[in-house]
Amino acid sequence: MDTRGIDILLERRNEIEVAGRRFTLYPPSLGVTMMVKGGLDVLGLDLGGDPVVSVIAAAERDRLQCCRLVALWSCADRDEAMDAGLIEERAAYLDGHVETDELSTLLIELLSNTQVDDFLQSSGIVKEVERLRKVSAYKKNNTPTFGGKTIFGQLIDAALQRYGWTYEYLVWGISYATLTVLMADKVTQVILSEEERKRVPLHLLDGDVISGDDPRNAQHIVEMFS
Repeated sequence: MDTRGIDILLERRNEIEVAGRRFTLYPPSLGVTMMVKGGLDVLGLDLGGDPVVSVIAAAERDRLQCCRLVALWSCADRDEAMDAGLIEERAAYLDGHVETDELSTLLIELLSNTQVDDFLQSSGIVKEVERLRKVSAYKKNNTPTFGGKTIFGQLIDAALQRYGWTYEYLVWGISYATLTVLMADKVTQVILSEEERKRVPLHLLDGDVISGDDPRNAQHIVEMFS
């Protein structure tokens, strides 16, 4: 596993020092990620085009709101993230001690963190998800499915059922990056009938899933982390 995967696994934190005051920047939870999205909407910041140009313009136009976004990343848990007074105090301190170009650079680094997408690609998870989709297409399914229209059904409900976490922990206790990788790389089986299996190309049936319950795979799992 490469350094991006290790950083996600360890939920590695970063630290910055501003005028003698140290801030710890945490991997954002799902809750903080949604709050940051709301902050981006307030700024009218569209990261779909050229994020660098958009962030620089935003930092010049509304420094304090940009500082609030950085302050959100410095929140360790739900209580801190929901403490408006704490956010405003940290944002005001950053606003008074960080130059606009430094603020832009910090925001760009935080908002353009692509380690999750890069890890999903480099580890083969994206390829495996596509293989699952293609194999599933050969299965006859006469059972209608409803729901899954929002993040509540698509992600939250599925994760709560799978891991037995509390809602509080899922939204605030684990990083969104870790949650994303867990759900993308979860072991999934597609039960095929003999007729359906014969129709599936052989290359789609040859997977490389490693069972953690099999002691014979212990060395292989150790190598994955080396």
